[in-house]
Amino acid sequence: MLIHTGPIGMYKNIKEKIKEVVSLQKLAYVSFLHFESDEWGEMAFLESADAKLVCSDLSSNLNMMGWYNVPVDHISVWDNDILKTGKKHFKFIMTPHVHHWDSMMIFE
Repeated sequence: MLIHTGPIGMYKNIKEKIKEVVSLQKLAYVSFLHFESDEWGEMAFLESADAKLVCSDLSSNLNMMGWYNVPVDHISVWDNDILKTGKKHFKFIMTPHVHHWDSMMIFE
């Protein structure tokens, strides 16, 4: 799972670091902790046809519909949900606050 794609222009460097660990074709999940350009400004992870976007249910309902180039097909999670990715399990804790009510933390 890649958490955050970074702002526009940053993904090229991130992509090279990802390839040191796993091929882009094997990247299964990409998540962001809240919907904002510094978390989600680059969407080049879509080079991986099988990558699934993971976001909070609030992000899904508030932000994921009607934006250009945002994948409609995604996984939305809520407080204490667990995503099993094989050997890893990720737990999602919602952490809403005034500026980002769709915020969450992810724990392995």
